[in-house]
Amino acid sequence: MEKEQLKLPATVDQLRVMREFVGDFASGCAATEEQLFDIRLAVSEACTNAIKHGSPMGDQSRVNISCQCKQGYLHIEISDEGVFHEKVSSLHDEMSMNGRGILIMLSTMDKVTFDESNVGTVVTMAKKLERE
Repeated sequence: MEKEQLKLPATVDQLRVMREFVGDFASGCAATEEQLFDIRLAVSEACTNAIKHGSPMGDQSRVNISCQCKQGYLHIEISDEGVFHEKVSSLHDEMSMNGRGILIMLSTMDKVTFDESNVGTVVTMAKKLERE
């Protein structure tokens, strides 16, 4: 399947559009309902991080999303214009509700990588698509 891309303003009101874009693409790759839930959750977390931490120009910044189905995997790439600062909270830190997005991505996807540079951060995720 061809790679599809989406570029949107880095605003929270675009999160639904971002989730739907990836969810619709994954459906076209025959992802199961359970896989779609995991994929949408991971994408929501990655895009929220891109908006919250990777948007140095506020709503003038952009979030870029690309999706591709290849060799039984859904590959998703989410890039922003900010610099990534890894902070993974302890699951036992009940006082903090922040910092769990990375843990959620790691637990719902088969592979997650973070590549940072001076021009932005790229989160790459992959999910093996197993048919029901």
